[in-house]
Amino acid sequence: VLQGKGRAFCAGYDLVEFAENTEGATQSMKRPWDPVTDYYLMGRNTNNFASLWYSLKPTIAKVRGFAVAGGSDIALSCDIVVMADDAKIG
Repeated sequence: VLQGKGRAFCAGYDLVEFAENTEGATQSMKRPWDPVTDYYLMGRNTNNFASLWYSLKPTIAKVRGFAVAGGSDIALSCDIVVMADDAKIG
């Protein structure tokens, strides 16, 4: 069973932390966008999500609050999604 800690299942990346990261984020922004690198990094995320899909054990997403960005991918990669009445996915 996968569930979020706190008020949301997963609200996506911490963009404040990303923006304030003076080493990692700005170093990558100094270079031009590379579609091959982007494809590789996104492929790595997709493979991680697919590990839920292909798991030999049943996976259940217990969603309350928000499940956005990668959070919606994680939830929808599970076998069963159980959502609270006020949950928002997208």
